[in-house]
Amino acid sequence: MQLDQSRPAEQPAGGGVRFAVTGSDGRRSADWRVSTSRNHDDVYLAARLAARWIKVSLHESGSWQHGFINADLAQQYGPPESSRHFAIWDRPAELVPGWTRAAQVVVPASELQTRAKSGTQSRPVTQIPISDPPAAAVIEIWLEAPDSPGLSIQARPIGQLRQAGGGNVWVTARELLLPWDRRREFADYVAAARAATEAELQARGEHAGAEALSICLHDPQVPGGELILFEMAVPLTNLPL
Repeated sequence: MQLDQSRPAEQPAGGGVRFAVTGSDGRRSADWRVSTSRNHDDVYLAARLAARWIKVSLHESGSWQHGFINADLAQQYGPPESSRHFAIWDRPAELVPGWTRAAQVVVPASELQTRAKSGTQSRPVTQIPISDPPAAAVIEIWLEAPDSPGLSIQARPIGQLRQAGGGNVWVTARELLLPWDRRREFADYVAAARAATEAELQARGEHAGAEALSICLHDPQVPGGELILFEMAVPLTNLPL
């Protein structure tokens, strides 16, 4: 892959890459992680806040999934008898020979929030700077087949992960201007998440807003085979104890 900056350090199979988007005023996105399997060509994507419950699994078999990590969690947080998967789709065709664009995470600058800094020296979080709204960061996960020809894109390299079978997973970031208001498009989902969270916090006698809350939503305009997740902020009001 030919990128507009130097190559990131290569991580072995079983490793991971962490990243967050940062605005000019210091507000941040949630932390995200892309990881690989030590023994298989599986790839995983998750937001840190939700990783104990929800993740994207890009299986070596070609069956790709986004949903709860097990059926018990689906029953706990979803409607009765609901599937634990939000979506199941087949691995898409290569965009160019040897290269598959597996997933995209879009973080609009308008959805950044005040969050504590994260990461340690041993588990760093790569910061992706972004301009003010209507800018958005687009983080893309690319799968490179072994011995593939090069791919030239204008993007910042965030991470390179080796796969057990000899391929590579590349994580890249670029900036674009959103042509329309995603908050309006996802308003019903954000409102539902806010109502459910505030009801749960009130029942427990806790204050809302202790930690910035975001939800990750599929773009409803994108057909199967293309996974695009949008991170959207969920503003919470303060509730009395």
